[in-house]
Amino acid sequence: MGIKFSRNQKIEIAIVALAIILRVGYFWINMATHDNSLLGTIWKSESYYEIAHNILSGHGFSGATTEPYTPDSWRTPLYPLFIAANFKLFGSDLAVIISQIIMGSILALLAKRISYHIMNNEKIAIGVGIFFAIEPLLIRLTSVLLTETLFLTLFFGFLLAFYNYLKNEKFSYLAVSAVLLGLTTLTRPITQYLPVIIVALIIWIFRKKITIRVFWRMLGFLVIFVMMLSPWLYRNSRLFGSPALAATSANNLYGYFIPSILALKNNISYNEAKNKFFAEEKISDLTIIDLKTANHFTQRSIEILKKMPPYDTTKVIVLTVVSLFTQDGYRDILGDLGLDANLPAIPVFKIIQSPRIALSIIGGLIRGPAIIVIAGRIFWILMTLFAALGIIKYLKRERLQNKISFTFLIIFYFTITSAVVGLGVTARYRAPINIFIATFAFYAIGRQENTKLSSLKPIKVESPGLMK
Repeated sequence: MGIKFSRNQKIEIAIVALAIILRVGYFWINMATHDNSLLGTIWKSESYYEIAHNILSGHGFSGATTEPYTPDSWRTPLYPLFIAANFKLFGSDLAVIISQIIMGSILALLAKRISYHIMNNEKIAIGVGIFFAIEPLLIRLTSVLLTETLFLTLFFGFLLAFYNYLKNEKFSYLAVSAVLLGLTTLTRPITQYLPVIIVALIIWIFRKKITIRVFWRMLGFLVIFVMMLSPWLYRNSRLFGSPALAATSANNLYGYFIPSILALKNNISYNEAKNKFFAEEKISDLTIIDLKTANHFTQRSIEILKKMPPYDTTKVIVLTVVSLFTQDGYRDILGDLGLDANLPAIPVFKIIQSPRIALSIIGGLIRGPAIIVIAGRIFWILMTLFAALGIIKYLKRERLQNKISFTFLIIFYFTITSAVVGLGVTARYRAPINIFIATFAFYAIGRQENTKLSSLKPIKVESPGLMK
C-alpha cells in the first residue's frame, strides 16, 4: 500500500522539488563557467573558508593563511563551524553546497508556512513558497560560501516558532524560538538586539496586566538566548577584552556610514570618499578595526557624526533605506555566469537624485546583459510598492493583531540596522524580510479571502489574555 499525501503535502513536495532542481541547475552552470573548479565556484573573499579549514587544521578560529594565525574578531562562529563540520563528515567542500541546496529548498517550505501564519490564506502562502523557490538571488546564495542560506534557515525557524507561540501560548515554542534566535545570531550578529523587540512586544501585549508568569517567560527567553551566545562572548572577552560578538558595528559606522555621507555631500563615489577619509584619518584600511579597537572607532565615528549636518545624515539614511528595498543582487548572478564583463553598477541614489542620469545609464545598457539587472531593479521596486499597498489594505480591513505587530517590528528592526551600512547596503541585507515583502505584495494583488490548509490549524485571533 503506497503512501498517501494530502493536497497540501503534494504542493509542499512540489515546491521543494522545484527549489532543488533550480539550485542544482544553477550550481552546475556556475561550475561550468568556472572550468569545473569547485573552489573557484564557491569561494568568496569573506574568510569563512579559511577560518573553517584553520579550525580543522588546529590553527584555531583564524582567517589567516600563514603563521601566527591571529584569532579573528570579525566573524561569528556558526557558519565556519558549519563548513568545517561538513568537510569533516564527508571529506569534501561539495558537501557544504549540497547541504545549502537542501536548506535553501526547505527555506521555500518555511516561507510558505510563515506566510500562512501571517495571512491565514492558502493561495498567498503557496505563492510565497513558489517565490522563494525561484527567486534568483536566493538560488545563487546556495552555491557560494556566504552565510545567508544557514542564517535564513535558522531565522525562519525562529519566526515559525515564535508565530506558533503567539498562537498556542506554549512556553516550549518560546524556548525553541530563543534557541534558534541564538543560533541565528551566532551566524550573523545583526540579530543580536532582536530580543529587545521580543520583550517590548510582550510588554505591549500585556501593558494593562503584567503577571508574574509573563515576567518569568520573558526572563526565560532572555536567559536561553544569552546562554546560547555566552561561550562566544567569553572567548572574545578572554582574547580581546571585549564581551561582544564581533567588530562589525564599528566597521559599519566608520567604514561605510561616514564615507557614504561624505560621498553624497561631495558628489563623489563611495570608494573615492572612503579613500579620502581614510587618508585624513591616517589609516590604510579597515583591518585595523578588531574587538580591541572597536570601542575607539565607535567613539570616533560618533564624534565625526556629531559635527556633520543632520540633513546630510538623514539623506544617507533615507537613500540607504530606499536602496535596501530596491536592490536586486542580480549583477552578482551575471558575474557568476561570466556575463559581467565591464558591467557598471547602477547606483540607486543616483537614480533617485537625477532621473536624467538614470535614463542615460539605462539607455546605454539595455542591449547587453545589464538588462537583467535593470529588470531586477524594476521588479523589486514594484514588489516594494505592492507590499506597501498590501500593508495599507490590510490595516484598513483587519485589526492590528499581535502577529502583525510582530511582523512590522521585524521589518522595522532590519530596516534600521541596515541603515548604518550606508551606500554599502546590498540585496543580501534585505533577505530576512523578503518573506514579509512577498506576503504583503501578494495580498495586495490577490483576492482577500481566508482559506485553510489541510495540514495546518487555522490561527485563532489573539485575546487580551494571551500567555496569561
